[in-house]
Amino acid sequence: MAGKMKYGKVWTAVYIVVLALVIIAAAGLVAYYLKGVTTASFSVSIDGKAVESGSSVGAISSGSKINVESAEEYEIAVYACSSENDFVFTVDGEALLWSDIDGRNLTAGFEIQKAEDGFTLSYGGIEDIISVAQGGAEVAADKLPNGDIFRLSVTSNESRTDIYFNILSGVFLDRTEIIF
Repeated sequence: MAGKMKYGKVWTAVYIVVLALVIIAAAGLVAYYLKGVTTASFSVSIDGKAVESGSSVGAISSGSKINVESAEEYEIAVYACSSENDFVFTVDGEALLWSDIDGRNLTAGFEIQKAEDGFTLSYGGIEDIISVAQGGAEVAADKLPNGDIFRLSVTSNESRTDIYFNILSGVFLDRTEIIF
């Protein structure tokens, strides 16, 4: 009788140890898969429309107001990005592809004016943006693709929101200001 009692206690102890190991392994897997997943602790909106990180917003017009809420301090950077939207441009007569500068920081080519609730993003044309980033080189570009060619990164603490966009190019008329 004593042997059966001892045998039952051993199996109960083994069962508890195995159960604890399974719980620890499950917690480890959850932590492994969630590692690197960060949600922004702030929100970004462009011209009053909320924008999620990783989304494409199409063309951002020069002078657009970008609001940053729930972030006391934040950094802004604009990078060249080229997934499928490649095009040719020249720098001092040398032909380059946009994909050649993929990931390059082009923030210097944009005018960013911070305000209390966000910032204003302004720019000249694509030639001006590249020229400033290339130290004043002579730049020419024919036609821009319709897709995203820039990534706007807003970073606060350890959170980051990336927004993919294009710029308006060409001549646009403000219909409210045309005088004949």
